[in-house]
Amino acid sequence: MKIYARHGDVAFIKAKPDKKLTKKQDKKVALGEVTGHSHQFKGDGVTVLIDKVNPDWGLGLIVESPSEITHEEHNPIPFEPGEYIVRHQRTFSDIGIFKILD
Repeated sequence: MKIYARHGDVAFIKAKPDKKLTKKQDKKVALGEVTGHSHQFKGDGVTVLIDKVNPDWGLGLIVESPSEITHEEHNPIPFEPGEYIVRHQRTFSDIGIFKILD
């Protein structure tokens, strides 16, 4: 799979999200645990999908009209209409796999 865009520690892959995901109430795809800043989409044509059982691992995105993702510490990135899988950067160690904290 090819990465469409990377926004800080969040990667977007142009591919169909898992059908078991459900619609998320907001348009945030990542929330900084340290700073409180968030990666979120602007506009009405975006639906963020979440795995309610394991929200840290399963996110999807449906962009129906041109939009952009924003964050307080990164430049906005435009998104074309399509379907995306959202992945958070991970770090690996002898004791486990951990999500990178922003």
